[in-house]
Amino acid sequence: MAIFGNNQTSNRGTEDFIRQLSSQFLYGRVLNINQTTTLFNGNLTVEIMGVKTSPEKSNVVNAKPFFPNIKNYPLVNEVVFLIAGPNAKYSENSGGVAYYYLTALNLWGNVNTNPTPNPYQDTSTPSTNKTLDQVEAGSPNQSTSNLNPTFKPGTYFTEKPNIFPLYPFEGDVIIEGRFGNSLRFGSTDTTPPTKYSEEKVVENYGADQNFNSGESKISKELLSSLQKLNSTVEYFTKRFPQYTSKITIIGGESLVPNQSNFPQGKLAELRAKNLETALNSYPYLKGDITIQTEIGSTPYDINIDTPSDPKYIAEQFVKIQVFLVGTKMVLNQQDVIYLNPWSSGSTNGDPITILRNGQPNIPFNAQRLIVEDINQDLSSIWMSSTQQIPINVASVNDYTSYEPDMAPALPNQYKGNQVILTSGRLLLNSKSDHLLLSSNKSINLNAQESINVDVTGDFVVQAGQILLGSKDASESVLLGDSTISLLQQILQDQKTLLDVLSGQVGVPTGTLLAPTATIAALVSNNLSGYIAQLDGLKSDYVKVE
Repeated sequence: MAIFGNNQTSNRGTEDFIRQLSSQFLYGRVLNINQTTTLFNGNLTVEIMGVKTSPEKSNVVNAKPFFPNIKNYPLVNEVVFLIAGPNAKYSENSGGVAYYYLTALNLWGNVNTNPTPNPYQDTSTPSTNKTLDQVEAGSPNQSTSNLNPTFKPGTYFTEKPNIFPLYPFEGDVIIEGRFGNSLRFGSTDTTPPTKYSEEKVVENYGADQNFNSGESKISKELLSSLQKLNSTVEYFTKRFPQYTSKITIIGGESLVPNQSNFPQGKLAELRAKNLETALNSYPYLKGDITIQTEIGSTPYDINIDTPSDPKYIAEQFVKIQVFLVGTKMVLNQQDVIYLNPWSSGSTNGDPITILRNGQPNIPFNAQRLIVEDINQDLSSIWMSSTQQIPINVASVNDYTSYEPDMAPALPNQYKGNQVILTSGRLLLNSKSDHLLLSSNKSINLNAQESINVDVTGDFVVQAGQILLGSKDASESVLLGDSTISLLQQILQDQKTLLDVLSGQVGVPTGTLLAPTATIAALVSNNLSGYIAQLDGLKSDYVKVE
């Protein structure tokens, strides 16, 4: 057996053999992988695969990873794709050849491991000697590491037969590890609807002009508006070839006498007719036209009022109103089939990114493809755009602290761009600065057991209003220091009164008033004790403003 370094050969014959292969793409079975902490980590010893020869005449080379910044190392007994290229000493010896390898070949369609034995190695255990056709038919090989100590994937790597590869939908980019961890750059995936229905689209547009008394000529400003209106209607007809249009022209005049002495209503009609004539220059403003006239109701007194008063100008006008109805064919979304759990309520092509670590423990061999399961995968981050994600959250208190019209959408009902982080336990740790939570609406803490806050410094809550116990709380919290100060004053005044009463005398002179004096003395003594206790009622930790 001949082993080669980057620029060394053991004999002339094998040197010629390797040089002959240097211009080809090669395949090799991994014999060993460097796992030291040096820069040679990941270098392989590879047996060139080709025409079967005896073990003594096998050709072995060293190979480096192809990419310097992406590590995807194969396992022992896996097959790698080799490319011959210049070695590190190319500037000194342009004929020097090194071999670089890409990822392991997908021999068995297994994301966990894809080994193949040496053709001269005895792997006679029936469960590991099945053909590729048998494996693809659903009869998997057993984990080799437990059956044949000479045919194993590495020093400590343990094969797992139940690591299921992910199902790729059209257009997906998926990166999978060997252990049920993955990254999917995907999108919404649905079957296209097959049923259509008609939908009416209604749009209204218009233009207008006001006149001074007696005027009826269409202005340049209105003609410019008609040009824009014609283009708008043209665009509508292109969007909806099946359309109908109805055009209404309204001419208006006020009660101000006109200079031409037209009968009432004739000036309004003239204004409308002039606009109708102007429409001949605009091909998309022809057709079903209705003319109407309106007479203003504001009284006019020739001895008092002025024709140019804005209230009369407002009643002297011409208007065009275009009413458009288009018909479009709409796909029935009820006919759509969602191809995976994350496509509900969304549209094909809307992006989603799923980072997953650990799939469910499925107790049978991986003979089919699966998709991510946000409720069963061990840990995952889902970044959506428009999708409705079917997550089952741990606490289902339904946001009872909110007013009904202000409550957030339930997690499995929300549709829109969001980031979901889910696992058995979550830890957010800020090592040197603040941890900030910011929201445009609210920050909800929802738990099944308790919400605890442990802090060695201050716990500060600054808010417009603090409601404790319920969103409907209405009782006010007392200010402790002010309340105690007021109670001290009240009790002291009462004590002063009782001290006076306890010393009152009756008849004959000098005789105490009993039992008032006795009771007053007793209560006064009690009040002294109460006053002494008041300061102890104040909290050393909780302060309110």
